[in-house]
This record gives sequence, C-alpha cells and structure tokens, in this order.
Amino acid sequence: MAKKTKNRNIVLALIFVLLLTKFLGFIKLRIIAQLFGASRELDIFWASSTIPDMVFNILVGGSINAAIIPVLSDTLNKKGKASLNKVFDHLMIIFFSVFVVLIMALFFMTPKIGEFLATSQTFRGFLDISDNFNRENLDLFVKLMRINLVSPLILGISGLITAYLQNYRKFLVTSLAPLFYNLTMIVGSYVLVFYFEMGVEGIAISTLIGSIVHLAVQIPLWRKMYKQDDVRNKITIKSILNDSEVFKTLKLSIPRMLGLFGEQINIFVNTIISFTLSAGALSSYKFAYSLHLFPVNIIGSAIAQVSLPELSEQGSKQDYEGFKKTFNDSIQFSMFLVLPVVVILIVLRLPIVRLSYGTGAFDWQDTLLTSWCLALFGVS
Repeated sequence: MAKKTKNRNIVLALIFVLLLTKFLGFIKLRIIAQLFGASRELDIFWASSTIPDMVFNILVGGSINAAIIPVLSDTLNKKGKASLNKVFDHLMIIFFSVFVVLIMALFFMTPKIGEFLATSQTFRGFLDISDNFNRENLDLFVKLMRINLVSPLILGISGLITAYLQNYRKFLVTSLAPLFYNLTMIVGSYVLVFYFEMGVEGIAISTLIGSIVHLAVQIPLWRKMYKQDDVRNKITIKSILNDSEVFKTLKLSIPRMLGLFGEQINIFVNTIISFTLSAGALSSYKFAYSLHLFPVNIIGSAIAQVSLPELSEQGSKQDYEGFKKTFNDSIQFSMFLVLPVVVILIVLRLPIVRLSYGTGAFDWQDTLLTSWCLALFGVS
C-alpha cells in the first residue's frame, strides 16, 4: 500500500511538471499562431517536419517504451550495472548509425521530394491539387526540411539517455528535458522571427536549438550514473553482433515500429490531403492535434514513466501477480484522471481554442476550423 501511495505521489509530481511543460507548449504554439496564423507559409513548415517526425516517432517511439526500457531494466536486475552500460553503448552506436544513414539519405532526397509534390501531375491529379503547392514554395520546403532533419538525430540520442535514467527512477530530470525544450523554442521563435525577421525558418532553427537543450539537460546526470561503474567496455562490431540483448531489443521493437509506421502513414496522408483544402487547413489540424494530446502527454506520460520501469522489473523477476496489480492500478488511475479532461475538451472546445491561440494573425475563422478539428479529435 505504501509503495502504491509513493508511486501515485510521484505520478502527481510528474503531472505537475508535465502540465507546466504542456503550458509552455501552448505558449509556443500561441506565439506561432500570433506570428503566422493558419497561413500557407506555416502549412509548409508543418509539411516539411512530417517526414523527420515520422523517422523519430518510428525509431524512437517504437523502441524506447516497447523494448529499450524493458531490456535495460532486465539487464540491470539480472546482470548488474556493467552489463547495463555495455548494452547501452551497443544500442547507442546502432541508433546513431541508423539515424545518420537515414538523415543523410533524406537530406539529399529532399529536393526530389519537394519536386515531386510540386510537379507530379499524376500525384496532383489524384489528390485534386491545383496551385496550393507550387514552385514558389519548393525552395522554402527544401530548406525547412533539411533543418528539421537534424533534430531527430539529437532527440534520438536524448531519448536513449532518457530510457537509461528512467531505469534508475530519475524521473525529474527526464521530465525537465521537454520543459526546457519548449522554453527554448518559445524564446528562440520569438527572437528569430520577431527581431531577426527569419519567418518560419526561425521556428525550424529554434526547434533544432531546443533539441540540443533537451539533450544537454540530461547529460550531467547520465554521466554521473554511467560513471558509477568504472569498468570500460571494449566496443567492437563483433561485440555488438554477439550481444543477445541488442537482438532482443530489435525483436521487441519490430511490432511497435510497424504499428507506429501505420500511424505515421496516416499523419503523412492527412498532411498531403490538407494541400487540397484552403490555406491554413494543415495549421488548424496541427493546432487541434496538439490540444487533443493534452491528456495523453500530461496524464498518460506521467503514469507510463512511473509504471513502465516497475512493470519491467516485475516481469524480469517473474512476479506476475505484482505485474497485473501494477498494470490494473495504472489503467484505473489514468482513466480516473483523463475522462473529465476529455469531456472538457469536447464541450468547451471553442473557448479553449480561442484562449489558446486566439491572438495576432489567428482570426475567428481559424478558431472555428480548429475547434471543429478538436471536437473530432476529442474522443481519440
């Protein structure tokens, strides 16, 4: 009972930090809405970030929670810190190598992707695209996408360090990383766009700087935890290929990656279809999408961060009764907290959108379109 109470107290503390993080996220989007409204220029920015976000979500989102945290927890409980560090080193090399290859390939392919969107008559005819995405937008799309491609690499490394720290129950620092990420984006976007007049390029650059801060916040504690074990692991290609925990991680990641790939294809298609609609449709979609993720990012993330390492530990110890109890308690607690928030989002969608984004270039028509998107997103 005491452990359950302690976990819930940790969850509530994390919810507070994540609530502050989400609040900063809303401020970030409000500034973007104030500067650009639901405009075509902003649509191009969102479109240029779709593929980089897809790479990050599939590779990191599909492996961190589904495989890396359980494998690291199992290694720590059964083999100790030296083995944990060895597995972590191997996974870091694999992740870094995969990200670099993908990002370099996409970097050189970016003009072709933009050219395809701008000139392919078959593609444009299939989606009934007229002049909504033309050659005038192509240079901006290419420039923004190339800037946005760097962030997944940095955030991928930071995500792996997050998994490492969460195995030691260091939840505060891992929660502060996204908070400083949003804070950096707020300051960066305002300064680069408002004072240096860089347009949406300023948002892309501030995103890149934010990802660097996200990593930098976690490095000091990670180095401290990592140095607790003075054993130096000699890393070779052979040692990586012979590491059974690495293959176990890849095996566990595949089903989740496939599921996320399907979700990302859905987002990609929605992004492309938005160009068949009026200017600002994609921006309204993105603004509403961010609002509807509020209960997921605040409540779901807090509960998941606390329960997943414990579930992994109970699984490795074959404590299945404890595993089921932790799982059921987490589900019940999350439903208790999230359902009222969902009702509020649906019923009060119009004032929520207006209070969140209704400033500057974000006019009443933008508010109506975004609020209807939020209503449809609400149940999900």
